[in-house]
Amino acid sequence: MIMRAAIVSIAAAVDNVEAGHCTRREREELVLVCDRVAAALRGEIDRSTAIDGDVISAVTER
Repeated sequence: MIMRAAIVSIAAAVDNVEAGHCTRREREELVLVCDRVAAALRGEIDRSTAIDGDVISAVTER
């Protein structure tokens, strides 16, 4: 469920990027979050490490 919430949050953040409603810093944070999610999906890192409250907060605050 946490992974789904993170992906939904990322999708919303991507919409903001595409609409031009975010700063360079926010775009860079989104890239880092996406990298962590991708690594978790590939099994390279533990999902709980990749998708924690801080990551979801960083994305949903945008």
